[in-house]
Parts: sequence; structure tokens; C-alpha cells
Amino acid sequence: MSHAIYPIPRNSLIWLLVSVSLALLPHFTRLPEWMWGVALAALLWRIQVFRERWRFPNKWLRVAFVFGGAAAIFYFYGTLLGPEAGVALLTLAYTFKLLEMYRERDAYLIVILSYFVIATNYLFERGLFSTLYSLFVAVVITASLVGLNQSRFNSDFKKTFVLAGRMMLHSVPLMLVLFVLVPRISPLWSMNLDNNKAKTGISDRMTPGDISELSKSSELAFRAEILSGPVPKEQDMYWRGAVFSIFDGRTWSVDRELFAAKRDIWHGIQLPNEKSSDETFESRIHYKVFLEPTNQEWVFALPFAEVRHRDLSMSFNLTWSREERITNSLSYEAISYPDYSNQVNQVDFIERELNKQLPSSGDIRSRAWAIKQYRRLEEDPEKFIEFLFRHFNQEPFSYTLRPTPLQINTIDQFMFTTRNGFCTHYAGAFVFLLRSVGIPARMIGGYQGGDISDSGNYITVRQYSAHAWAEAWLPGKGWTRFDPTMAVAPERIFDGAEGLINDANFLADSPLSPYRMRNWPILASLRNSLEHLDYLWTKWVVGYNSSTQYEFLGRFMGRVTPEKIAYALALIGGGCVLIFAFLLIWERPRNKPDPMDRLYLKFCERLARKGFKREPKEAPFDFAKRVSEQLPQIANKVNRITALYVKSKYGVTASGTEINRNQGPNRDRLGSLYYELKQEIRSLKV
Repeated sequence: MSHAIYPIPRNSLIWLLVSVSLALLPHFTRLPEWMWGVALAALLWRIQVFRERWRFPNKWLRVAFVFGGAAAIFYFYGTLLGPEAGVALLTLAYTFKLLEMYRERDAYLIVILSYFVIATNYLFERGLFSTLYSLFVAVVITASLVGLNQSRFNSDFKKTFVLAGRMMLHSVPLMLVLFVLVPRISPLWSMNLDNNKAKTGISDRMTPGDISELSKSSELAFRAEILSGPVPKEQDMYWRGAVFSIFDGRTWSVDRELFAAKRDIWHGIQLPNEKSSDETFESRIHYKVFLEPTNQEWVFALPFAEVRHRDLSMSFNLTWSREERITNSLSYEAISYPDYSNQVNQVDFIERELNKQLPSSGDIRSRAWAIKQYRRLEEDPEKFIEFLFRHFNQEPFSYTLRPTPLQINTIDQFMFTTRNGFCTHYAGAFVFLLRSVGIPARMIGGYQGGDISDSGNYITVRQYSAHAWAEAWLPGKGWTRFDPTMAVAPERIFDGAEGLINDANFLADSPLSPYRMRNWPILASLRNSLEHLDYLWTKWVVGYNSSTQYEFLGRFMGRVTPEKIAYALALIGGGCVLIFAFLLIWERPRNKPDPMDRLYLKFCERLARKGFKREPKEAPFDFAKRVSEQLPQIANKVNRITALYVKSKYGVTASGTEINRNQGPNRDRLGSLYYELKQEIRSLKV
């Protein structure tokens, strides 16, 4: 037995196609380029089907599209798992569904998938403006759902969008209640689904020039809110992250065994201005960091940091980390003591010896040169370090964001041939030369500098502030920071990103980025305002985790327990539901005629003004007959209007013959009858 199939109305199809386009748009920079060609082709194909120019693809062609697309995704990503490949597979199936969207149930499936596709944007972006865009798209998708339940004569685009917006607004109070009260657990997208891809570029391996690639990116790395203490100066903002102790002749990497070894936080650390009370050190800086996902274990902090977070612990090399990779936004408090010193002790002996090691061969010229200069300086480590700084400063070394590529014997090439590079080149060469003469040294990766807000209470650090520097172990002083980049390009250290603006390679991939236009007052002011809004969003919404929730609810509940949360949810959430249910019932239109009735009543009112009032129990055709007998000049028009009304309302003709329901007026036909009846009434001359 066959069932009637009703094609999707034009207005509903427009809403659906707009929803699909807007839901796909945030993924534009993430999906392979060929997928955008597929999506555009599917949209155009569906439009041509509606125009009756093309046909839907047959079953076997659709199957070929699905398997061919899945194979292409697997070839591009090397997997069908993980956030990026999974979203690509979902969006591909989503666009292919357009090519079989004919029945209303297909349209409803597109609506449901649209909600899922726009929600997947939160796998990658959780900023304020991304969220606002997602909410806007959710309203459009809801409007397409409203449109699917409207008749053609009631399909006003503006009213449909307003109704969808009102429906979304009705959900806001309950959404806020759930956001505040429901226990905060890690969402699905915080699971470690992609272990091998570094998000920030500060990975566990670094070759010369790696950090220079980050100069092309203005993506947010983290923000730090100053809670108490002085705001550090630009040249003092060394956000310590990874420690690179292993060198294979080209690549620096993290010593995983040493990194995994934990230590007592105060072991070997001495702090100045110590007092007997806990309000200890006048120069300490208390701040809270809102870190973006990095897919690495370590976090970033100013030295020396005491980090307050239950999942973070200090490694043997003074870096802070957690057991699992950071695949979701993370917030933590820290107290830093800029004037600390890491003193000599016997436990650090193994660490010092590990940081003297070099490859057994390679870069012979640099080794010999370092040994010669070190002996000339009476084998004094501090004099040798001063000499290296003078050498970088006085010899024709240059700082560039696009250094000359290095092949083999990279240190020799850099020291004696190219002599141009980024911070990684200088820090790596500096550490190599120190190790060549037996001085323990290591390279540190992190960020240097940051943009201080106009209010001065928080610092924004972006990827172009990525930096590498060195630490050397000196007798009587312990591990001490040295930044050889300062000898070549002091403006990079003292001015931060301001010192990079005039470099043609700064944000080379984003020539119109507002961060390249920092000297334009209007754009700078607008950017600062938008960044402040995004900061507040990150602080109060994205940063609302289990600890902040417990602290917030504790102000009202005292001791927070599951029972108290359940009672609050039932009371406040249930109250919201009851209030809105009452408002919906109160605002519900009473005895409101449908559009066809309104037109017919308007027709009856016009005749009533001429003395032909329709009696309460007078049937439409009886009324038309009475009017036609007394006004024969408009008889045809009156009969035509009455027939259109009765046909649309009751499915019968003027002769009383019932129309077959399966062939009767569907929504498109009703819309045609509505506009036809409207035109006939307008043209009635009475």
C-alpha cells in the first residue's frame, strides 16, 4: 500500500538550506577543501531538484558517494576516529542527506543533524563570539523547524524567525539553572581523543625554526588574571613551560623520565624577604591562569611558581604538569616568586649530569671553538656566558622570523655561516656551547611577554609570544635563566609583540589581523574591548568548573551536598517550568480564526456594509445564492469566492462533491487557494 508523499514546501526548504549552510560555516578552516566543494555541489543539486531541473541521485550513486567520501576522509586524516575526522565524517553524511531529502521526515532529520553539527563547534571553540554565533544558528535551525509546521499562507519569514527566537529565550532561565546547579563533569570533548597533535606548537620536541612558525598565529594561548601583587614588566614575563634536556644533533626534546619524576616543592628553593608569617614575600605575584587546550601535560607559569590545583604537581625540573594531556580549557591559581634561587644540593647531581650530554659526533667546529674560548677565560662559567652574550651582540648575528633553513651540523651552520635565526636558534646554540665545555645547561620553551589589559588586572598571551631561552647551572647560584635573544634583539624582550610588528613575517599568514594593526588607535581600542568581553566570558563561563562551582554554591548552601543540589534543582528548575507553562497558557490565543476564515469574514463584512448581512446559521453557498439574486452584476465573483473558501475549508466543490483526501489540498495547495481567495476579495467591486 503506497502512502502519499508531500514535497517539502519552498519556504521550509529555504530555511533548511540556510540552516545547513550556517551550521557548516564554523568548520570552514578545519575541513579539507574538497569537502566544501562537495557541500556546495549538494546544496546546488537540491535546489535544482526543487526547480524540477534535475532528479534525485539513485540509490547506487548515493551509496558510492557515502563510501567514496568516507575513504577520502580516511586518506586525508589517516583515521575515522578523533574530533576532526569524526566531525568531517558527520558533516559529509549531513550534506549527503540533502540529496535524499524529499519527505517531511527527511527534513526533520536534517533539523536534528543541524543541531548536532553546530554543537560540534564546541569541540574546537568555546569563546564568546563563537558561542554567540552558535546560538544564532540554533535560532535559525529552530526557525526551520517552525517553518516545517506552518502552512504556506502563514509562512512569514520575519514572524517565523521571531517565534523561533522567543522559543529559544524561553529556554534561557532553565538553561541558567542547569548551568549553575548541575555538577560540573568533564564533557565528552575533553577526552584524550587525539594524543599526537600538539595544539599550541610548544610540543615535547623542538627543532630550529619551530617556534618561528607561531609568529604567524594570533591564537590565544592563555590569560592570567592578577589577583594580588605587582603586574610584572614585559621583560620579566617568562611563562615557563617545557624543559628540553635531550639533543640529538638537530632536535631538542623533553626528557620524559626526568619530567615524570616528582619533587618536593621547596626542595633546593630559596626565597628572599622571608618572614615568619604566611603573608610572606612582598614581591610575590598571585594570579589565575585560564589555559587553552594544548594536548600536552605541562602548564605555564611565571617562575618560581607554587601552583594551586589538585591535579597538578611539580616535576623534578620545576615544571608543573598533570597526568593526562590537557585537551580542554584548564584554570588554576599560582603564586610566583620572581626573586627565587635554585640552590646547590646533592640530589640535583643526576639532573646536572644529564644536562651536560651531547651527541657523540657532529658540530665539531662549534665544540672546538667553545673549548678554546672557555680555556682562554680561565674556565670561568660566568665569564664564558658573558663572552657568548658579547659575541652574539657584536658579531653580525641577526634576529628574523624567517631564518635560513639548516641542514646537517646545525650549530656549526648557525654559528659560522647563516648567523640569522629566531629565539630557538640562539637558545639552542647557547646551551650547546655551554655543554661543550661541561657546564650543565638546558633549553626552556614557553612564552615571553603578553598584552596587559587597559585595566591592568589581566594579561593575554598569544601564540606569537612563544619563546625559547636557556638555563645554566652555576656554582653557588644553581639553575639561572639566560636569554641570548636579548643580546641580538633586546626589543623582542622589552617590547614583546610590539617589537615584531615591523617584521614583514610577523603574522605573515594573516595580513589583515588586528594584531598587526596595533598602532591604529581605533582598531586597537575596538580589539581591546572585544578581548575584555571574551576574557569575562572565559572567566565566568568557560572557567566555571567543579572547584569554582563548589565555591560559588557554598556561599548560599554552606556545605554543598548532592541532596542540597537536588532540592535546589527541583525547586528552582521546577519553578521555572511552571512559570513558563502558566505564561504560555495565559498568552495562548483564544478563538482566533484561521487565515481562510479571516478572509471570508472580511468578505462578509464588505457585503454587510451594502445591506447583505449573513445570518448566523446561513451556509456559505446559501448566502452566496441570496446575494447573487439581488446583485447579479457581481454574482460570478461572489460564487467564485465562496467556492474557493468552501473548497479550502471543507474539501467539497460547489456541487457538493467531496474531494479525494489523498488528492486533496496539501499545504502548498492551501497556500495557493489562500492567495487566490485574497486576490478575488481584493478585486470585488461593492
